[in-house]
Amino acid sequence: MKPVSIKLIAEALESAMDEWQQFLDLETGLIHQLPEDPWIREEIGAEDLAKGLEESPDRFLALPERYEIREFNLMEAFCASLNHAGQRDSLLQSLRGSRPFRRFKDRLNCLGLDQDYYDFRLQELRQLAIRWCQANGLPYRD
Repeated sequence: MKPVSIKLIAEALESAMDEWQQFLDLETGLIHQLPEDPWIREEIGAEDLAKGLEESPDRFLALPERYEIREFNLMEAFCASLNHAGQRDSLLQSLRGSRPFRRFKDRLNCLGLDQDYYDFRLQELRQLAIRWCQANGLPYRD
């Protein structure tokens, strides 16, 4: 098998959605997305992929799902990486209470740190992709 693109896997992890699964095609190196809902599968024409998964399960490898990414932990890790105590404390405070995801993103925007967070998040997803490849014995490249 050719080395898998870490960038491609990290981008797939970044776009992970609830009720959708993503699979790496070990023959082509492409990422395929499959909704869990059979009605949506039919609507978007994903029946062939579902059939391929059933007929050749060894050809496809499921990527980590959205809940495995642990977005809240990424937000806390970003806060911990900040050198400026005021920014760090402000962001950590936004994670407490109701709607922490919305409040965190609003606070990022107000502090002008949104791009810094998204760069940090993508780097963390790249590390997750590398660990996933290693755990599955897959060769990888940047």
